[in-house]
Amino acid sequence: PRRACRYFAHETHPYLRHPLVDEAVVLHGPAPRVPWSVNSSALAFLATVVNNSEYLAETWASTPKWRRMQVDALKSRFPQWTFHGEPFLSWIWIDTHDASVADTACQVARSHGVPIRSGKPGYMMPTFIRIAVRSPDTFKFLFNAFDKNLD
Repeated sequence: PRRACRYFAHETHPYLRHPLVDEAVVLHGPAPRVPWSVNSSALAFLATVVNNSEYLAETWASTPKWRRMQVDALKSRFPQWTFHGEPFLSWIWIDTHDASVADTACQVARSHGVPIRSGKPGYMMPTFIRIAVRSPDTFKFLFNAFDKNLD
């Protein structure tokens, strides 16, 4: 748990990678708390999912494949981008190496109804975007939008 916590903190949160942050806070946190807010609908979904071993097995099997497919497709179209994250993660951090490209990518995705997260607010990484790993049928909407609207 210690290693996982350290990895999560140092790899996913830029403030916690700062050398002045106390390792005890990184490893144990100031106090136990919910890492994100969950509404009642999401809580019901989560409770159902964790009790459905077939769904969990399918998710664990498909996520790395879909993630690799998405990274490969985007890398072939945008070879200058850098992709971050472990193969099992359900999201992909992408460094576009250009803040204006990242902003445009966010605008394009949102205008096509596809969720995307900018790295600018909160993370202070203006050249980064974060996308979700989705089925190939769903991902094609984002890929086609990027293909037509980004250089």
